[in-house]
Amino acid sequence: MTLIDEWRAVALRLWSIRLALFWGAICGLCAVWSAFVDIMPLWVFASGSVLMFASIAGARVLKQPGTE
Repeated sequence: MTLIDEWRAVALRLWSIRLALFWGAICGLCAVWSAFVDIMPLWVFASGSVLMFASIAGARVLKQPGTE
């Protein structure tokens, strides 16, 4: 296993990194979301988790320009 050549230059252009940062921030809001547990149905939280996993996993397998 090796790092991408010039990974520091391309790190923030990679969609997998962008999605991981975005969903990391969303996960940080889980403490706030728990305040709305009586208002929002459970399927909303479950759907959000599935969406997070699918978007990050999808970004990892998609070919990203500039990483050849």
